[in-house]
Amino acid sequence: MVVTGREIRLKETDYAMKPQDSIGDIFPIASWISNCRSGGFIDYDGFGHYATLTEESSIMVYPSDVKAGKIRNDFTHVIWYNR
Repeated sequence: MVVTGREIRLKETDYAMKPQDSIGDIFPIASWISNCRSGGFIDYDGFGHYATLTEESSIMVYPSDVKAGKIRNDFTHVIWYNR
């Protein structure tokens, strides 16, 4: 069985949290997922990090993760970084 980066990000427990910066845009995770499903965000546009309302994790998340049904449920927000 080949383990992809997506599966690793789903199970990652050794991650860092830091205060959010002012560069990315914060979205409640449900809103971000909805935007991905409607085509508002695609992998080519940028990437995100799982987050809370006040902190950002070091775990990356991509719109294609939504399509694959591989989204973590232990974070409430996503910080989105456009290219």
